[in-house]
Amino acid sequence: HAQTLGVKVFWGRCWEGGGAPPYLPWAQIILTLAEGCDDDTLRSYVGTSSPHLAALVPELAGRLGAVATAIPSAASAAARFQLFDAAARLLRNAAAIQPLMLVLDDLHAADAPSLLLLRFLARDMRASRVLVVGTYRDVDAMLSQDAVDVLGDIGREGHLLRLGGLDRDDVTALITDLSGSA
Repeated sequence: HAQTLGVKVFWGRCWEGGGAPPYLPWAQIILTLAEGCDDDTLRSYVGTSSPHLAALVPELAGRLGAVATAIPSAASAAARFQLFDAAARLLRNAAAIQPLMLVLDDLHAADAPSLLLLRFLARDMRASRVLVVGTYRDVDAMLSQDAVDVLGDIGREGHLLRLGGLDRDDVTALITDLSGSA
C-alpha cells in the first residue's frame, strides 16, 4: 500500500541463526537504498559522512570515495554516534526527495548495535518523512534484555501495535480468502 502512495519501501531482516555481523538489517536497507541511486546522488545524501557510512556498509566504500574501516566498537561512543548520525543523514536526505518506509523484521533476534541505531533513529528522525516499522515476537524467552530495554524506549517514541495470533477459524478464513477455495 505504501508503494502505491509513492513511498519507497526497504526491508532489513535480523538473522535468528546467530553469527550475523552487527547492523545487518541496517546494512541491508542502506545497500538497497544505494542500489537505487547513482553515485552522485548517493554522495549528496551522505555528505561528509562517507567514511562512517562505509564502515557500516563496506560495499559502498568505492562509490562513496571512502575507505571502509572497521565498525566502531561498543566502547567508542563518539565513533558509534558518528556512524548513527551518518545513517540518519542518509535516510533524512533520501526521504526529503521521496518518503521512505523502513521495515525491520524479526527484531527479537537483532544484535544490540542494531537496536541502538533503531533507538537513535526513532528519536532523531521524528520530523523526517520516514516511517520505521519493526516486527518482533513478543515472547519474553526470545527477547534479550537489550531488546526489551530498547524496544520499550522505542515504544515511548512511536506507536506500539500488538497483534495476537489467529485462532483456527481465523486461519481457515484467511486461507479461504487467499486461495479462493475452502
